[in-house]
Amino acid sequence: MPYYMESDTSDPSSPFPDDCRIDRIAINLLQQLHLKENNLLRNVNNIIKYQPLTAKNIFTHNIHGWTFAHACVLRGNKELVEKVLDSGISINSQLGESTDGIPGNCTLLHIAAYRGDPQIVEFLVSRKADISAEDSFKDKPIAYARHHKHHKVIAYLEKASQKHNFEDNVQKRFKFFSNLSNRLTRVR
Repeated sequence: MPYYMESDTSDPSSPFPDDCRIDRIAINLLQQLHLKENNLLRNVNNIIKYQPLTAKNIFTHNIHGWTFAHACVLRGNKELVEKVLDSGISINSQLGESTDGIPGNCTLLHIAAYRGDPQIVEFLVSRKADISAEDSFKDKPIAYARHHKHHKVIAYLEKASQKHNFEDNVQKRFKFFSNLSNRLTRVR
């Protein structure tokens, strides 16, 4: 039986705890990143179809600091990234402490900015990725794009950051005036 058709519920009589099964499936998916994308996409679809409850655990399971979700972003396949996100993982899920020289706590957007793929960066930002998220060295995604001179990504993230800051300021002002209005109403 293919691994993606295994039961989605824990079996107390199983010799393998659920974490071992998730670990095995996550490692298998990471190995498949080197194969044809059609096969990988089919396997991801099957995991989501047959194991919807554990799919997001599989896609965010830490294997030597990496998750399958982050590896998909690094690979640059937007369709694969979209499927993984549609499984319910957080758009801001973070790497563990990586052994590949990449700082810990990198989000998917950090990896996309590092890769320099404007299409993936725009897609992640459109899905509400946190553009001000910091890795373990306090670097934001734009720092990765600047370091690797990905000018299109830099320009996009700067524009998105300005919009994000403007919206934050509008929300803060609205909250301030709303609170002020409530206080004035109570005073009367």
